[in-house]
Order: sequence, then C-alpha cells, then structure tokens
Amino acid sequence: MMIVDSLPFFGAIFGASDVEAIRSRATGMREAMVKESQAVYAAGAVRMTPMMVRTAGAPAAVVTRASAASDHRVVAQAMYDDMTTDLRQTIAKIKLPVTLLYPWDSVSGMTAASTDSFYHAQYAALQGMTFQRIDASRHFIMIDQFDVFAAAVDKFLAP
Repeated sequence: MMIVDSLPFFGAIFGASDVEAIRSRATGMREAMVKESQAVYAAGAVRMTPMMVRTAGAPAAVVTRASAASDHRVVAQAMYDDMTTDLRQTIAKIKLPVTLLYPWDSVSGMTAASTDSFYHAQYAALQGMTFQRIDASRHFIMIDQFDVFAAAVDKFLAP
C-alpha cells in the first residue's frame, strides 16, 4: 500500500494529542464552514492553495478550481470526520508493506528532521513501514515534484 501525505490522526496537525482534544475545534470549524456561502468558501480555497501547492501557475490553478468547486458543506463534514478519527493504533493491524510519501518545504516552519519525527511518530504502530520524504514540496507532492513522485511510484510498483 502506498500512502501519499496522509495521517492516521489529522488532529495532530493542530497539536491535538487525541480526539477529545480536537473535537471542540473541529466542531467549530465545521459549523463555521457550513454557515458560509459557497462563494465565501471558494474565495478561501484561492487563499489556501499556496499552502497546499508550492508550484505556481497552471498546476496550482487546477487545485484551486477543484477546491473552489467542492460543496463546502461536504468539505466541512469530511474535515470534521478526518480531524476526529484516530487510527494510530488501528494501523497496527495492517500486515502488508506500506510506503508513505510525505512532503517537506523549507518555508514550512519545520526542519526536515522535525518533519521526519512527526510522520514517524504518527505511524509508530505500523511495523516495517517505508518512509520517503519528498523535499521542496507541499501536500500535492505529485504537482510540486512530479518526477520524484513518479519515480517513487514506479519503484513501489516494480516487482
């Protein structure tokens, strides 16, 4: 299995140690998003894209258009569900090889070493996992570092 920049507990991004520590914030974020209009949500998607994609121009525009076109109510619920689901212990049941591709960007405010530690801690219960950090990328690794991403996928799929 290959995982591309995903966490077993997304609440950790916000500093939460467990679901109860993030539930109130997740509820507030969901309620605020549901109350805003689709137009306001779409404008926020434009502001959010640079946090998710380092590469400017046409590739970023695709992310912006797709995000802005998403139903804000569905996104709000999905975000809430993601923030309030903790699979850090459940992943120990996975018994097949797992490779995680995760990003790091020098302007992220985190060192490469602290980024490595964060992802490793999130997947600590999953034995035998392969971690591959993709530098100079943000969440959309496949856009920011297409060649590196494609090579990692090819290596993963090779017999």
